[in-house]
Amino acid sequence: DDHPLRALEFALQRTGQLTPGELGPLDRTETAALADSLAGRALAPDVTMRLYRESEGSPLLIVEALRDSVDGEGGPAGSALPRSPQSTAMIIQQRLARLSPPARELASLAAVIGREFTFPILAAVSRSDEAQLVQSLDELWRRRVVHERGADAYDFWHDRIRAAAYEALSAARRRLLHRQVAAALEAAHGDALDAVSGQIAAHYKQAGSPSQAARYYRRAGDVALRIYALGEAVAHYQQARELAPTAKLD
Repeated sequence: DDHPLRALEFALQRTGQLTPGELGPLDRTETAALADSLAGRALAPDVTMRLYRESEGSPLLIVEALRDSVDGEGGPAGSALPRSPQSTAMIIQQRLARLSPPARELASLAAVIGREFTFPILAAVSRSDEAQLVQSLDELWRRRVVHERGADAYDFWHDRIRAAAYEALSAARRRLLHRQVAAALEAAHGDALDAVSGQIAAHYKQAGSPSQAARYYRRAGDVALRIYALGEAVAHYQQARELAPTAKLD
């Protein structure tokens, strides 16, 4: 916040020389237009479709995806998207590295919860007090790591950001946090566990608690069966049986 460019930004806004605006994700047509402009020619529809799916419309990731795949003549090297994603991954890692240590730790915790997360679950698992938690969450929001989805819900700007934050954790730390998230979901939804049984099951599985995961997968299967989501029910029951083949799951 005290960077000299911030002072310049405010000065330009005061004199009417700068009008800030937030650039959200591009839609499919806008992604194709940006990609065509960068490549210097119209790209094949299947290329721009893949680019849109992988970038989720993020201008930054669109530019980086094309940087490595454009040849010296201004056209794409075949129809491939980048031969290596290192440049994009490096940019994401640099973005996370610029965060303060508490914000970086909070980003990793949020990544364990999932692409989408809520403040109450984050607060239940975080070791920070509320003031520090809000400050770190605000930093993640200002740095475009997460964005708001309603009063107390958030999600990551891109799943690659979430993945990078998650991968920064050791395996042991991930298991511990998954177990804590599962317990927090149980406490928060004590009277309505059916709605989150699949999430809880997945967290207990990642935590290395197969019997608890199997119990919740069985419950998730029962929920799916009641609404005739048969394929989903079968998948949950299979998970339950694989995790605890000899356990009594009733």
